[in-house]
Amino acid sequence: INEVLDLDVIKVGDLFLTDDKGKIIYVRSNKFLPTSILSPGVTIKQKFSFMQAISDCLKSRSVSTVLFEEENGPSSQTLLSLAIPVADNDKLTACVGFITNHNNDPINLNMIQGVIQTAVQAGTRMVSARKTIDDLHMLHEFYDNLDNSKGVMLLDHQLCILQTNRETEIIMGLVKDDMVGKPLELFLVSPVELPLIEEKQTYIELKTTSGNLKTIAHFSPMQNSHGLHLGWRLTISPITAEKSSLTSTPSLFQFDDIIGSNTQFLRLIKLARSISRSPSSVLITGETGTGKELFAQAIHCASTYAKGPFVAINCAAIPSELIETELFGYAQGAFTGAKKTGYKGKILQANGGTLFLDEIGDMPLELQSKLLRVLQERVVTPVGGNKPIPIDVRIISATNQDLEKMIKERTFRADLYYRLNVINIKLPPLRNRKDDIPILAKYFLNKYALRLGKVGCVFADTALQALEHYNWPGNVRELENVVEMAVNLAQKEVKTEHLPKHIVNYSPEKTFEDEGLLTLEELEKRQIIRVLNTFEGNITQAATALNIGRTTLYRKIKKYNLVRFINIGEGGAN
Repeated sequence: INEVLDLDVIKVGDLFLTDDKGKIIYVRSNKFLPTSILSPGVTIKQKFSFMQAISDCLKSRSVSTVLFEEENGPSSQTLLSLAIPVADNDKLTACVGFITNHNNDPINLNMIQGVIQTAVQAGTRMVSARKTIDDLHMLHEFYDNLDNSKGVMLLDHQLCILQTNRETEIIMGLVKDDMVGKPLELFLVSPVELPLIEEKQTYIELKTTSGNLKTIAHFSPMQNSHGLHLGWRLTISPITAEKSSLTSTPSLFQFDDIIGSNTQFLRLIKLARSISRSPSSVLITGETGTGKELFAQAIHCASTYAKGPFVAINCAAIPSELIETELFGYAQGAFTGAKKTGYKGKILQANGGTLFLDEIGDMPLELQSKLLRVLQERVVTPVGGNKPIPIDVRIISATNQDLEKMIKERTFRADLYYRLNVINIKLPPLRNRKDDIPILAKYFLNKYALRLGKVGCVFADTALQALEHYNWPGNVRELENVVEMAVNLAQKEVKTEHLPKHIVNYSPEKTFEDEGLLTLEELEKRQIIRVLNTFEGNITQAATALNIGRTTLYRKIKKYNLVRFINIGEGGAN
């Protein structure tokens, strides 16, 4: 179009360009009309006389000419307005307008019209060719930088979907053809605002076949070799079970992510919410798999420390000789092999945020006194350093051990316990909130069905009943693992055949009162049966769980005639 506007042959008039709605978007003026009238932003709705040709052209999609009178001081002049449509693949995209003084010597209007039309057609072909090249460029960039671990969409500059990857189909529960060619807004719960040509990360909520889904969305602008903005690469990460943060904080749960309707459990959520904004230390206790870190993250997100980092350290997973440097850090050259720059420990990494001490009961006794000093003085001194560093950290601890018993056994310091246990939250095992089992099971079913492209998968009644009946020694974590495995095995319905045998065949153990006192041999036999069922007849795993050798376990299996519980056919005896 710029080439059209620069043609010498048409400098005897004003030339301008409108969009397909009649709004002027560009002007090359030779002062035939005042700039206050002929200027970008003027539309046919303002009904200037010269716009009549544009209006007729847009309606008829053909060349239009109009003569009109224009007052200019004490005299008037007769002007001629010419409008020529611009089409791309039979779609009206713009209109070129031309205005000249008809009172002057007669001009060759047909010649000017032909020149403009020829230039417009040539320009349109160039634009079409450029668009093809740009489309290929975008697709090339899309596939070259594709992260298939996340949902990715290719959008044009009007946020129309051009391409998607397989993970997007899984997240949306739709095939590619259901999305390509449609505006992104059709799949959004609420519209999104974007900067002009800048990267942006935000929350968006998508409409999927399984309901609304909150995601973290990252918009990356895409440009051609000339720097012209072509569109966006949109990367989406669901936050159904993993709540992401737009800061440097890792993916975190929030209270809205905690699933359950059990009355006792809801009281604990309410308690945790109410103490979140307090700076006091929190001790979360409960069996393995009950969701202790989930609660810790939710408390952090609702606290005054939410803008700071959430840093977790598992005291049981780090060797005792390394935990001190991991927790407190070390100074430059503190020991042989130390980093030249030193190391900022977890406490300093958490400064301004929350430090989560998981499995605090496994912290070595000699380190407990150093941690106590840090909590009392609110300063930390890296190993090998001599300069205390002030800290502002919220401490949340968790354990599945009986710390009060450990205090009596002198394996845990009483003064540290009272420092950590200002606020106590004791999470119930899943067997004590069985009314939440179907809710959690269906939640995990939908989560993994979405990931595995099995949207619409459901539980058979018998399978759900088996899950509700089981006692879940591994709690919510065990339930999630079982449902994930079942969804992998099932097609459209999870049946009992997709569940582990020990869950389907489970029957609650009778108490001594029900049967009278049992002999030690009978107790041992029943425990071996239970463990073999739990590990589906795998000798190695069962022996490890029973804390005995494989040979010893074989001997007892023979003694109690339990060979039928060994899963030899599937390699369980390995």
